[in-house]
Amino acid sequence: MKKRLYGIVIFLCSIALLGGCLSTSNVKKSSEANQAENELYAQVPERFHTPVEEAKAEQLGAAERLNFADEKLKLAKLQKEMATKKEKLGNYQLKLAQMGHKEAIVGVELAQWEAIDKSGLGEKEKNIKTIYGLRSQKAKIESSRLDVQRDHDTLQLHIKQLAEQIKAQAETVATMSEVLEGAGASPPADPSEAPAGSDAGQQ
Repeated sequence: MKKRLYGIVIFLCSIALLGGCLSTSNVKKSSEANQAENELYAQVPERFHTPVEEAKAEQLGAAERLNFADEKLKLAKLQKEMATKKEKLGNYQLKLAQMGHKEAIVGVELAQWEAIDKSGLGEKEKNIKTIYGLRSQKAKIESSRLDVQRDHDTLQLHIKQLAEQIKAQAETVATMSEVLEGAGASPPADPSEAPAGSDAGQQ
């Protein structure tokens, strides 16, 4: 059993080493092919260089458009994250309002029972139990509300930081768009920015 296991380990190691050697060999061959191509192109007369230079310029423009699209995607993701955070913040605010309302209701009931007790009305023992029960209930609501308030304020800070990221990213996208337009390379079209009524015109 041990010999068989040892043999399997040796076999797997051999495969890994072979894969590494093949990968290195492929990189070496690619490098040598590029070098050979460059050496051949260096011998091409200058009158044949124009199409190559035009192709290189087109390649550069395509790379710039790719970078622009990538930055726009980053901006869209940040904006989507902002929408999610704002929705969560709204939920926190609703929960805080609900807790505040519930705490106020308990506060009114507590004040009434304290007034009853101070007036010497009702059964003293029952008054004490009710008053301390309401105080305990009010304290629990307040404690839970403080936890939600903490999460709310923390999220609010994250939203502020994210807003700064979005602003910086939007400026980057705007600058890249101006550079592309200035170079005569139109930025990739944004479907969401299609002119109004364009669908109607196609029908």
